[in-house]
Amino acid sequence: MNDIETDGDTGVRPSPIRMDHLNKLHEEGMENSGSLDLGYGSGSMSFTSVDVKSLRDDLARLDSNTLEGLPEQCESITEKTDIDHLSEKTKNMTVTEDEGFTEECVTESGPKDRVTPEALMVYGTDSEGDNLLFLAIINGQISLANVIIQMAPAAEWLDIYNDELRQTALHLSVLMKQVSIVRRLVIGGACLEMCDRNGDTPLHIACRQGDMDTVQALLEPVRYEEIQINEYSIRYQKIPQNLEARNSAGCTCLHEAAENGHMNIMKMLLSKGAQINNGDAKRGATVLHRAAERGDLSLTAFLLGLNNINVDSKMYDGATPATVAYGRRHVQIVDILKRFGAKTDNLSDSFEIDDDSDSDM
Repeated sequence: MNDIETDGDTGVRPSPIRMDHLNKLHEEGMENSGSLDLGYGSGSMSFTSVDVKSLRDDLARLDSNTLEGLPEQCESITEKTDIDHLSEKTKNMTVTEDEGFTEECVTESGPKDRVTPEALMVYGTDSEGDNLLFLAIINGQISLANVIIQMAPAAEWLDIYNDELRQTALHLSVLMKQVSIVRRLVIGGACLEMCDRNGDTPLHIACRQGDMDTVQALLEPVRYEEIQINEYSIRYQKIPQNLEARNSAGCTCLHEAAENGHMNIMKMLLSKGAQINNGDAKRGATVLHRAAERGDLSLTAFLLGLNNINVDSKMYDGATPATVAYGRRHVQIVDILKRFGAKTDNLSDSFEIDDDSDSDM
């Protein structure tokens, strides 16, 4: 599935061509010689799939207790721990340089001295589309993930995505509710508006999950003192990001929060500029339409308490929230909408309903 187009301005990063270079595996070479080609720039650095599997197995076996002594933000991999063992294994890999990296290629992705064999190793994807950063996040290895993030030659390297689901490290850390890693990636310049296979940005996922801490980590502008940990410059990225971006279901982050009843998340999004009266892309349904459709009295009451709510907003077929509630036989929703000024003249006067008809509210 292709990424869905979003409303408003699109981010200047990352270049699809650059991401393809960073993500693409040289499948023929892997099948014929058992090696993986990182496919980066005009040259290639390769390592054997056996070595990748060994590293993957080592990472899966890592016990979180071995990482407790490491600081939250690690700047080196010199501690005598399993992390050091993994680093030594990358240094001992047989690395072949077929054509070499051109000066132009290296400077586009970061300082030349930061594009190290170790960085290429940990950020290169294997046959399953995973790199070591993804595995560290999935396995809950927070300190190791911080080490790998620190090894990134440039912010673009944090935007590598896996093959099948097109999830970046930021998507994965949001899914795993790893707030410290989410914030570290934001500080490192990871793109906030990259979409996964379902068109979801990381913020879509956090809003759907009702994860307030992660939502705050994604919406908080990066402070000057925070970026001092980076060893490279990051490009300007507007935060809060485009809150009207829609996923493949046509939903904004506000729609996702409303659909799952996360009113605290909705309040946060609205305070950051989310548009309450914008409809989804498929039906034109606003969050008030959705609340009326489900018979959600508490959400309807919350929305009607907002100053700029449009009680008579129309879907693509012309239906208003009152019309939707009427069709679903949610008499209480119709009544409260009418009290807040919704037009109900077009509704039948013979609106008869059983007492238990709203039992699904």
